[in-house]
Amino acid sequence: MATYLVLEDIKAHLNVDFDDDDDYISSLMDMVENAVAIEIETDLADLEDEADMIPLRLLHGMFLLVGHFYLIREPVSIGVSVTEIPLAFKFLIAPFKNWIIS
Repeated sequence: MATYLVLEDIKAHLNVDFDDDDDYISSLMDMVENAVAIEIETDLADLEDEADMIPLRLLHGMFLLVGHFYLIREPVSIGVSVTEIPLAFKFLIAPFKNWIIS
């Protein structure tokens, strides 16, 4: 069960006003929280403030990632031009990554 992402907030972000996909969206929320923790190599609980919330930019990055996986459910897209939006997910999580220079 997702700790920081709230189903109602994610559904509002996705403009989903029906309940048919709630289980699928919830599974994406769980997966994204885990994936972000792995990506930044940090336990998300270590980033909590006094109100047990993680930084807003990290939370919004998770919203974007859930939206990505909700809207794009296959590994390839045929007949559609796709362009990565600059300053999106990677920009939002960058300050939380453990960068190693070798």
